[in-house]
Amino acid sequence: MKRTMIWAAALWLLASAGFSQESSIKLSGGLGFASGGDLNKTIKGTSDLRRDFDAATGEFKPISLGLNFDVEFIHHFTPNLWLGLGIGYFRASKESPRLSSEVGIPGIFTLSSEYSIKPVISAFPITLNVHYLLPAGSKLSFDFHAGIGYYLTTLNFSGKDVLSDSFFDQISEHWTEDTTFSATKGGLGFQAGVGFEFDMTTRVAIVCDVFGRFASVSGFKGKYTYKESGDYTWQESASDYYFWSYDETFDGSSYTQFDFYTEKPEGEGITNAKQGSVDLTGFGITLGLRIKF
Repeated sequence: MKRTMIWAAALWLLASAGFSQESSIKLSGGLGFASGGDLNKTIKGTSDLRRDFDAATGEFKPISLGLNFDVEFIHHFTPNLWLGLGIGYFRASKESPRLSSEVGIPGIFTLSSEYSIKPVISAFPITLNVHYLLPAGSKLSFDFHAGIGYYLTTLNFSGKDVLSDSFFDQISEHWTEDTTFSATKGGLGFQAGVGFEFDMTTRVAIVCDVFGRFASVSGFKGKYTYKESGDYTWQESASDYYFWSYDETFDGSSYTQFDFYTEKPEGEGITNAKQGSVDLTGFGITLGLRIKF
């Protein structure tokens, strides 16, 4: 990460030292979409498994839409060719409705579950973009831009399972299982887009950007906590857990699952185990200002 930032800063400073003394800053915000990668695949697989084998009602929803903000410092080589160094922020989360299930023999013995999850992804992209400005009139221009980025990404996950068992319709035990996981990892990516600029004055322009990004990050290692509470409380926590994705087979059907372990999950019916990815690949639209100085 440090090497990427140093190279990006060095290129921008070299650009600032020559060709032109004009620069600008672009401030924008809007909405972005991320495909989610293994995170979304495992969320769907967990939901499908509980539905098929525990007759659970409800459905976990994938992460997709989030907020996107960017600040970019741009140096103008020429009136049409620019170099921009930027930093952004993207955040998306999805708190799904609870999956409710009940297994056992009604009226004799049952085990009930109310399971909910909330995954959150956030990313701080550090980007270096080449811009080409194409005038389309006295005040309107098109800004075509593309470049490389370092995407510092954080995965936060929280899950809660509220369970109770009952004998002859009388609850005998009630307890809660809480899990949390938090880890940060970075990875390289690419971004490209086109901006529509309208000059309000000689120094200020309204900017609307449509962009796409291509970035996937895996190898999340961080802090995992499991807490069980009811008639008693028990908790474990460690900082060397990984986010894992794997396929698990039940009665001939395969379901992509997630979990948090220190080592690669193994066992009967488990295949394709790997460190799970968070895929930021997607698109978005932002609105903002570019201020020249």
